[in-house]
Amino acid sequence: MYEDVVSLWERLWTNHLTEHFHLYICVALLKMYKKKIVDEEMDFDTLLKFINELSGHIDLERAMRDAEALFHLAGDLGIACIPPGTPPTLQTPNSDNLLRTAVCFSSNVDVGFCATCIFL
Repeated sequence: MYEDVVSLWERLWTNHLTEHFHLYICVALLKMYKKKIVDEEMDFDTLLKFINELSGHIDLERAMRDAEALFHLAGDLGIACIPPGTPPTLQTPNSDNLLRTAVCFSSNVDVGFCATCIFL
C-alpha cells in the first residue's frame, strides 16, 4: 500500500500528463464505483461519506491507469471542460485561487467528460 501512495503522490507532484491529473483520478474513482453509487441512489452527503470510507480500500494502480486512459480518451475536450481558475494539483505562488462550478452535459456518460460545459 505504501508503494501505491508514493506512486500516486509522485504522479500528482510531477503534474503527470496535466496539472489537473487529480480530476481525472476523481472521475476514474467515480467510474469504478458507479454501479454502487447509482444503485443506492446516493445523495451528496451519502456519496461523500462513501468516498471517505474508501480510504485504504482503493485499488490505486487501477485508478491511476483508468485516469491516464480517461486523459488520453478525452483529449482536448477534457481539458476544455476544466473550468478556468480550477486550482492545479499543486498550488504555485501564481495560482489563481478562484473556484468555479462546472455543469457538464454529455450523451456519453461512461466517458466521464462533457461535450458542453457551462460555468457558473
